[in-house]
Amino acid sequence: MFLKSLALNPKDLDTWYFLGRASYSADPAAAVDSYRHALERGAPQGRVYEHLGRAYELLGQAADADKSYRRALELAGDSFSPYFAYGTFLFKAGRIADSLPVLEQALRREPGSAEARLELSRALFHAGETEQALGVLQPARESNDCRVHQLLLRLFTLKANTREADKELNFLETCRP
Repeated sequence: MFLKSLALNPKDLDTWYFLGRASYSADPAAAVDSYRHALERGAPQGRVYEHLGRAYELLGQAADADKSYRRALELAGDSFSPYFAYGTFLFKAGRIADSLPVLEQALRREPGSAEARLELSRALFHAGETEQALGVLQPARESNDCRVHQLLLRLFTLKANTREADKELNFLETCRP
């Protein structure tokens, strides 16, 4: 349907963007092409650069992903998503120190996000900041995300807080990812 839409109006920036979104998992190279078409036609939107970064990341093109994510941040305004995506990318790339301020920005923009709390806590944990990681993650304790509780179990165990670790272990026995 997106291709038919583009045949009718090849300048429709949203169609190029959504074609990229639709192509992302099955064919990230096609997604890159769609996002680049949107940008070439004048769509300097943060969401296009963010998803271009995600597609480059999926293709293993880290330098291009990094460049796209940074451009998305320039255009982000108050948006949470590009900060979260870039911070997670940096963490996965082993650039923990670089990921921390970006993930902190994501959490400031969306303080109720269990995902942002989890990723920031993971980065803090890997940076050796166990206490801070626990402080960031505990407000997400009501989440049903098993990964939140797995990390809480690990952090409580490291802090020798067996009572809280046992609560997390009990939760994980019934947790379904």
